[in-house]
Amino acid sequence: MYRLATILLHDDAESKDVVHDIFAKLLDDHRDLREETAQSYLLTSVRNRCMNVIRSRQIQERVEHLYLLDLDTTIMPTELLEVQRNCTVKKADILAVLDELVETMRDQMQDSKRVKLDGFGSFKIGISSKGARSAKAFTVADNIKGMHIVFTPERSTDAAGNRVKQFLQGAKCEELPENKVEKVTAEP
Repeated sequence: MYRLATILLHDDAESKDVVHDIFAKLLDDHRDLREETAQSYLLTSVRNRCMNVIRSRQIQERVEHLYLLDLDTTIMPTELLEVQRNCTVKKADILAVLDELVETMRDQMQDSKRVKLDGFGSFKIGISSKGARSAKAFTVADNIKGMHIVFTPERSTDAAGNRVKQFLQGAKCEELPENKVEKVTAEP
């Protein structure tokens, strides 16, 4: 089993994990193996688990290739102050308005209202809940799992009559060029 996993995965630690996981699942499921089919069952399980690991690796590598995650890509309000160059409003005024906007939006949304910013989109509070057997059995304490903000970007209609989200007009998706990424492994 371990040898098959090593041949498929080319990784000693992952191969051991695969074999361990299979035996752990057998113990958890309290499954009885028939002697005549045990070997083929175990080898098939190893092969299937290894294929899942390989698929997962391929997806992860593809995601890393398409999206280079950089922690410095978040833009703070002070970086949005290019507005100052395009109008007579100054940096302090812009920050004060943004600060007040956040407080006002919070108050309005907590009062069960949707806040719509023209040209931008609308915000509201959404809730996550789990079902109840009946309306009478539903309680906030037992059935509400949490709250979240729902943002709906403003949409417009293009020349062809299609609805387009404002922030996506003109956006393109392209693959990034290959990046040389070296994986470093720790020595025991």
